[in-house]
Amino acid sequence: MSPIALETKPDPLAIDMTDLGKLQGEIPLGYYRVRRLTEEIDGFPPGLAQAVLHIILSHHGTLEHGSPVVPCTREATLVHMIDNLGGRLGSFDRIEKELPAGATWSGFDKAIGAGAYFPAAVAPPPAAPAAAPAAPGTIAA
Repeated sequence: MSPIALETKPDPLAIDMTDLGKLQGEIPLGYYRVRRLTEEIDGFPPGLAQAVLHIILSHHGTLEHGSPVVPCTREATLVHMIDNLGGRLGSFDRIEKELPAGATWSGFDKAIGAGAYFPAAVAPPPAAPAAAPAAPGTIAA
């Protein structure tokens, strides 16, 4: 059985956990997979392995959200924030798909902590009138 924790679905925005991912968790599976690979690569810098493994272990950001450690480096903090941002923006995608036709506000959504606003598409500005053709015998500017 492959130690992959996530699998994609036909919908490119949908990601689901594999059975192994659900049973053991994406963080431990990712940690052990990357650790094994770094140990197999001759000359892989130990400090880089430590930094990458810390990023994997801390990318959920808090103990309450499943990370066994919190981000303690700039790089780990950046990865956590990008991961969090991706989840937050994914919530907007989900909410927008569920929005009734013509609605601009969703109801309260627990994931974003508020209702989401989707303003109507702004109409493009009217086109500038076409320049009048030059009179015969004159040169257009």
